[in-house]
Amino acid sequence: MSAPLRRHLARRVLRRARRSWADLLTIGLVVVAGFGLANTFVVASSSVLAGLHAFAEDHRQEAGQFQLGPRADGRDGLLAQDGVELVRSVDLGGVAEASVRVFPPRAEVNTYQVVAGRDLRDGDDLLLDARFADHHGLVPGERVRLGDDEYHLAGLATAPDYMTTKSSELELQPNPDRFGIGFVPAPTFDDRYAARASEYVAVHDAATFDRLVTDLDPAMVRDAANNSRIQQVLGDSEAPRDLAVLIFAVFTAVVVALLAVYHFETRRSEAAARATFDRLGLGSATAPHYRVETAVTLVLAWAVATAVCAVAARPVMGINGALYNYPRIELDGAVLWSLSLGTLVLLLLADLVVQRLVARPPVRSGRRRARVRAPRPSTLGLRAVRDVGLRLRVVTAARAPREPLSLLVLVAVVALFVNFALLLKTSVDEWVASLADDTPYSRMYLAAAGPPARDRPDDEPALMSTLYDAEGVAQVVLTVAPGSRMFPVEEDGATVTRAFAEKYDVAAGDTVRLADATGTRPFRFEVAAVAGSRTSAMVYDVDPDLAPPTTADGGAAAALPVLFTARAHPDLEDVVPTVSREAVVSSGAQIVRIIDAQVSLLVGIALAMLVLLLWSVYRFTHATRADMVRVLRRNGIGAAGVNRALFGFTVPAVVLLVALAYLGARVMVREFFDRIMATFTSYVPASAAPVPLLVTTAVVLATFAVVAWRSRTRVARA
Repeated sequence: MSAPLRRHLARRVLRRARRSWADLLTIGLVVVAGFGLANTFVVASSSVLAGLHAFAEDHRQEAGQFQLGPRADGRDGLLAQDGVELVRSVDLGGVAEASVRVFPPRAEVNTYQVVAGRDLRDGDDLLLDARFADHHGLVPGERVRLGDDEYHLAGLATAPDYMTTKSSELELQPNPDRFGIGFVPAPTFDDRYAARASEYVAVHDAATFDRLVTDLDPAMVRDAANNSRIQQVLGDSEAPRDLAVLIFAVFTAVVVALLAVYHFETRRSEAAARATFDRLGLGSATAPHYRVETAVTLVLAWAVATAVCAVAARPVMGINGALYNYPRIELDGAVLWSLSLGTLVLLLLADLVVQRLVARPPVRSGRRRARVRAPRPSTLGLRAVRDVGLRLRVVTAARAPREPLSLLVLVAVVALFVNFALLLKTSVDEWVASLADDTPYSRMYLAAAGPPARDRPDDEPALMSTLYDAEGVAQVVLTVAPGSRMFPVEEDGATVTRAFAEKYDVAAGDTVRLADATGTRPFRFEVAAVAGSRTSAMVYDVDPDLAPPTTADGGAAAALPVLFTARAHPDLEDVVPTVSREAVVSSGAQIVRIIDAQVSLLVGIALAMLVLLLWSVYRFTHATRADMVRVLRRNGIGAAGVNRALFGFTVPAVVLLVALAYLGARVMVREFFDRIMATFTSYVPASAAPVPLLVTTAVVLATFAVVAWRSRTRVARA
C-alpha cells in the first residue's frame, strides 16, 4: 500500500472519528464501566479466596469440632494426639452492651494471626478481633475492661474458626456491635476463667476427626463443611465473583450490539468509497482501516478499565471485610493481568468478527449457478392486521428474524440481571424485617456450660441436637415440652418451621430422615405440622420428659440442654454462651448495609445499560432500515405508520420479556441463596414483591417513549 493511500485512509479514519465521536465515546464508557466493574469484582474475590485458603492452611484450620459432654475416660490421651486441641472459652461483658468470647492461645488447631499491634507478652495483655475493636473505637495501647478484669489491648487478631465472628449458628451475620472474640495469655485464662470455661474439642485432620467421632460418640458434632463461621466468609467471597461473570457476559453482549450499530452506519456512509476501492482491487487491503477507530477506542477504554480494576480491587476486597475478620491478604497480580489481557483479546476479536460480518461481501462464483431461494413465509394470514405499518413489521421480522430475535435475547439478559439485583436486595430487606417476629425468645442460653440456674415461670428449657441429612448438611433439632409457649408445636409428632418446609420441600404427613454424625444411627421424624419461623430451618420434636430423639432400637441422640427466656437471666447472663433476639436482628441489619453497598451500584449500572441497549436498538434499526424508510415515505406512509413498521409490537414483546425475566430472576435468587447458605440454619425466602418488575417495566416504557418520539421526528425529516 502506497504512502499517499495510507495518508488518505488515515484522514478518513479521523473524519469518521470526529463525525461519530459520541458513538465511540459511548462504546468506551460501556467498556470502562462494564469490564472495569466485572474485572474488579473477579480480581478482588479471587484475591480474597486465595488469601483465605492460604490462611486456613498456614494456621491449621479445624476439620471439625465436637463437645465431649461429661468428662470421659481417656480424656488426657485424646488431647495428647497431634492435631487435637481442647478449645476453652468464656463470654465476658464490659464493653458497652457487647460480650467478648475470650480464649487462651491455641497451639494445634485454629491458631490466630496478629493483624495489628503486637502479640501477647505480659499477663494482662489482650488481643481483640479487628471488627469488634473498630466498632467500639478501641485501638492497641488502650486499657479495656472485660468482666471484673482490666487488660492492655496489645493488638488485633483473627483466627480461621472465627473470621465470621458470630456467637451462634442461629445468627446469619457477624455483629461486632454485640459480639467479638479475644485472646489472653494461657496462665491468665487458667487463673481467672478455667473453673467456668466452656469447652469443645477441635481436630485439624479430617481422618482423625471422623475416627474420633465414631469412637467417642460425642455431643454436638459439627464438621467444617457445616460450620457457618468457616463457610460463610468463603461463600460471601465466591458470590461476587460468580455475579461478576454474569456482568461480564451481559456487557460483552452490549458491546457487540454497539459495535454492530457503529459498523452498520460506517458501511452505509462509506459505501461509495468501498466500491471504489473494490474496483481498484484494494478492497481486502483497505478493509482493516474501517475498524481502526473502534480498535483504538477499545484499547484506550481497556487501559482505563484495567487501571480502574487495579485501583478499585483493594477497596472492593474490603467491602466484605467490613463484616469479616480477614487475615492479611494481598492483591493477586497474576489474576489481574491474565484477566485484563484476556479481556483485551476478547474485545478486539469481537470488533474484528462484527466488522467482518457487517461488511461481508456477497459470495461470488466463477460458474453461474441456479439460485435457489428459501421459501418466504406466507403473508396471507396477516390480512386481519389492517394497519400497513404493523403488517410490514411482522413481514420483515418473519423474513429476517435474526434482528428482532437478537434484540429480544439482549433485552431478556439485561432485564434478568436488573430483576436479579433488585430481588436480591428486596429479599434481604424483607428477611431482616421479619427477624424480630420470627425470634420468639429474648435469650437462648447454652445451659450445660454454666452453673445450675434458678427456675423462673416464664423460662423454657429444651434440648438441642445436631443431626445430619442425606446430603451431610447439619440440621438443628429442638426437643421441647408439650404446650410450648415459645414454639408452635403439635403434640402428636414433629413440627418443622416454614423455612425448613420451603427449603427441603417438606409438608405435613411427610417423614424427615436424619442421622448422627457417623451416619450409622438413623432418626425418623413424622411431620405433624408446618408452622413458625420463615427465617430459621429447624425441626421441633415434642417430648414431655425432654428426652432427646431416639432411633428405632432406642439409641438416643446426643443433645445439649439450652434455656429459652423472655428476659435476661441473672444467673447466666455474661456467664455462658448466649444468643439474644437483639443480636439476631442486628446481625441481619449488618448484611443489609453490605447488600446496599454492592447491589445499589449494580442496579444503577444495569438500569443504565438497559436504557443504552434500547437506545442502541433505535440507532441500529434506523441504520439498517434507511432505504425502507425512504420508500415508505415516498409511497405516502406517514411518520406514525413508518414508526409502527420499524418498532411495532416491540414494546409488548419487551414488556412480556421483562415479566418472564422477573420470574426467572426469582428462581435465580432462590438458587443463589441456596448455594451460598446450603449449610446454614438461617434461611432467606426469595421475595415475590412486584417492585423490581414495576421498576424495570417503567424504565423500558420511558425509554421507548423517548425512542418513539425521536424516531418519529427523524422519519418526518426523511
